Amino acid sequence: MSKKTVRLFLYFTIFAAGAAFISLFLGVAANDPYIFWNLRAPRVLLGLLVGACLAVSGAVLQAIMKNPKAEPYITGTSAGAALGAVLASFMGAIVLRPFFAFAGGIAATGVVYMIASFSRRKSPHTLILAGVTLTSLLSSIVLLIMVFSRESAYSILFFLTGSLQNPTLIGIISVSLGLALVGGVSLYYSRELDLISLGDEEAAFLGVDPSRTGRLLLFTVAVAVAGAVSAAGIIGFAGLIVPHIVRIISGAGHRKLIPLSAILGAGMLVLCDSAARLVAAPVELPVGVITAFAGAPFFLYLLVKGK
Repeated sequence: MSKKTVRLFLYFTIFAAGAAFISLFLGVAANDPYIFWNLRAPRVLLGLLVGACLAVSGAVLQAIMKNPKAEPYITGTSAGAALGAVLASFMGAIVLRPFFAFAGGIAATGVVYMIASFSRRKSPHTLILAGVTLTSLLSSIVLLIMVFSRESAYSILFFLTGSLQNPTLIGIISVSLGLALVGGVSLYYSRELDLISLGDEEAAFLGVDPSRTGRLLLFTVAVAVAGAVSAAGIIGFAGLIVPHIVRIISGAGHRKLIPLSAILGAGMLVLCDSAARLVAAPVELPVGVITAFAGAPFFLYLLVKGK
């Protein structure tokens, strides 16, 4: 490992630790032991885990789809997991919400993959178009559920825009398992990700099966994202921005990109959550609103740059 890489790991870790410190000690009643240990600390921990999970998932999706605009939200995975979580809430099975989210995320990913496989143009762009279409359909179903469940419409809306407000032990565990899975698998296949990023023909020539590897990584991401969505709702753009920043700073090698994205993503989401908690105090904004304000201009920049 080069000295530059070691310095990057150190700087990113300091940034994430600083963001966590700010979130822990800034705001009303930060010195109250009960609030600190039962509300603030679990919230920061959940934010670190979700941010890392979404950033790593975004980095993997951008590699296997060979598209810098790919992220969990536009591939249908987040919408499927959200529908599963909302159905669990609608049925009164809050404890089972992670399992419903896992099922919804994996099912949505499977449907998107099947649609793309049946298409005459089998390309990553087809996969993204199928994901966007399915996301629109699933979002409409969620809106119907909100219409028939007006008493819980506000909580569903807050969930759909992303929130770290109510961290639970089962939520933290589900995100931790998802992060361990996607992080471990993506690091194991880091060489394959580097080759797939160059193109399917180049990867196949060097002994990598891009279809098999891509399918495995796609469903690994689906499991991880489902865990994140079940715990914190849909947080858009978190998986889009971070991998790009890391690539600009450290390069495109996934052996470095994956862990650096995890650290930077963790710090950035916790920082955004602090802004969501304090910018309109005493009213708390969904953290997804803050990430959207930051991510939307960045996405437009990518579109213009790509054009």
